[in-house]
Amino acid sequence: MAMTNAGDKKTIARECGEDHVGLGTDGSISAVPLTDAYRESFRKEEAERIKAGVAAPGESPDDLTFVPEYNDPRRFNRLAGDLARRGWPGSRIDKLLGANFARLFTEMWDVPGTAGTRAAAPRARTGS
Repeated sequence: MAMTNAGDKKTIARECGEDHVGLGTDGSISAVPLTDAYRESFRKEEAERIKAGVAAPGESPDDLTFVPEYNDPRRFNRLAGDLARRGWPGSRIDKLLGANFARLFTEMWDVPGTAGTRAAAPRARTGS
């Protein structure tokens, strides 16, 4: 889900509960060069997604999938500062930016009946 500003994150946290929201990226942390060529390529790709029926509701060739104000490698630091200025406590910001993922992954590796010890991660098989 693309979010356009820090207010969107607050709405999501309110609706889902702050313990069930995490923010990540499937892109790199590098800034996207917002050139005319990039915008045109993006428009074409989005139009193809819409035509193929695989676009999310509300996707548009005219709406970028990232927030231009956060288009730099310090985007998460900037977002944390923006949320703090809106009154979010540090513990809630921590949850949004990774603590919820860490908790979820830890819980998923716990095995019932092991008295709270974490199960070992599966090992990759070697060639022999």
